[in-house]
Amino acid sequence: MQSFRAQPGFSLLELMTVVAIAGFISIWGIASLRSYSKHEDTRRAASSVAGWLSKARSEAMAGGRMTAPCRSIRVSTARW
Repeated sequence: MQSFRAQPGFSLLELMTVVAIAGFISIWGIASLRSYSKHEDTRRAASSVAGWLSKARSEAMAGGRMTAPCRSIRVSTARW
């Protein structure tokens, strides 16, 4: 009768389990990262609009006249 000795290393089932768990965690992380990216884009756009309105208000108060913000065609970094 053969005697079975414990061999060092991992079985195929253990390796497949670890790879599956790592895959699920990475998918979850990528989905969270995309959600965070959309949130940051929205926050950045809102901050930009608030800056434009603040500038228009300060110019109106300094000049004593009505001022309205409008998007310039010359600005190439605006994403509208």
